Amino acid sequence: MGFIIGPFYGQFVAKQIGLWGIPALGVMWSLISVLASLAWKIVVLRPDFGRRGAFFVGTIVQVAFLVIFGLWHSGNKQVGTFGVYVMAGVSCLINATLEPVWFGFLKATLQSMFTDSKELPCAMSSYFIVGCLGTATQQAVGVLLGNDLATQCLELAIGFVLAGASLAHLNSSIALIDPGQDLSLAAKG
Repeated sequence: MGFIIGPFYGQFVAKQIGLWGIPALGVMWSLISVLASLAWKIVVLRPDFGRRGAFFVGTIVQVAFLVIFGLWHSGNKQVGTFGVYVMAGVSCLINATLEPVWFGFLKATLQSMFTDSKELPCAMSSYFIVGCLGTATQQAVGVLLGNDLATQCLELAIGFVLAGASLAHLNSSIALIDPGQDLSLAAKG
């Protein structure tokens, strides 16, 4: 979120589209996120997909978007109006569609792993603290890099790859992401 809220809106949307583009994309983002939440709900209820599948697909799509956007932005300082609108719309579509995965399913996973009334508040607090630190770090990185979006995209892509690897390790070796999932199936998938 730190990337979208700060450098993406400030260095891409405001400069390429204008300040009016920020609330316009915000409305589009919110509507897409609501629809995506409903769609993801249907998909994750499938036993063969679950939250584990959502994290897997989400990580791949997010990394692919960041790499493509970073390469596109670094090579196209002056792009046509249509290209800017397309990239802003695609960015909004992808990130808003994945928002329920990163913000909703992570919380649901914590709630299924930490069922003890003493552990859950600590896990949720840690989740919130890490999220805030991540957003603050991303904002600071934007300032330190002079709002170089291509470099930030690369840095975020690496972060998502590491997060995806951590989730895979968590699911296969420590605790299941989907409650009721057979651990032997988790190790195979």
